[in-house]
Amino acid sequence: MKLAVIGGGNMGMAMVSAWLNSGACKASDILVYDRNSTKRNYFKKLKVQVNVSDFTKLIKYDFIFLAVKPQDTESVLKNIKAHLSSRVILVSVAAAVSIKKLSSALGKIKIVRAMPNTPIQIGMGVVGWTGSKNLVSKDKKDVQKLLGAMGTELYVNTEKKLDQLTVISGSGPAYVFYFMEALFESALKIGLNTKEATILILGTFVGASNLVNYSGESPAKLREMVASKKGVTEVAIKEFDKNKLKKIVYDAVKSAYKKVEEFNK
Repeated sequence: MKLAVIGGGNMGMAMVSAWLNSGACKASDILVYDRNSTKRNYFKKLKVQVNVSDFTKLIKYDFIFLAVKPQDTESVLKNIKAHLSSRVILVSVAAAVSIKKLSSALGKIKIVRAMPNTPIQIGMGVVGWTGSKNLVSKDKKDVQKLLGAMGTELYVNTEKKLDQLTVISGSGPAYVFYFMEALFESALKIGLNTKEATILILGTFVGASNLVNYSGESPAKLREMVASKKGVTEVAIKEFDKNKLKKIVYDAVKSAYKKVEEFNK
């Protein structure tokens, strides 16, 4: 498969690294468009082809990954429209740009909308995706291969579900980092030093996540196993409940989802 990435940036860097590290494709089959000279130098070191704005080359590519900011999407689509092959599949990772908008700009080509999160940088991301109705079985398998190289891929059958997914897994790493930040600050306040707090918190989050993954138990069940009756942990959980942590989380997710819906209008 020959892949072109428009708007390299951090997301483009992460995607290209994931494809090369997993062997999903060869460096010689990848073309990246990026206006930033520093980023272009990074891609050159990976031995992928780089370009700034000569879109005539796109006619040779099977997949085009659109990794630009939502507000830049319209102008980019106008520039590439005349240079797409009939077999191309456009994969957009631009948030809140619908398949309908993409189709209106490009015509009846095959389109995928994907929402990766930042851990794709280390091949441990989650990528939710959906596609236009003209995708065939082989197309979906190829998409799964490319997105699966970044971590875990999940197909959803509507764009509404993709928007819901956006505020869970797309934004989710920031929620986790924020809780880690709060726990880190708390650790310092009770007397641990920076090195100690960092080792303990990183190890705890990695271990707890893997335990959920490999044990087959629900987070609720695993929490109950740690928070024994009248124990130290139970006191902390009761404090979370008193301050309505679950409601805080739900309100945050609901607000983020409302924002996504506003973007879609």
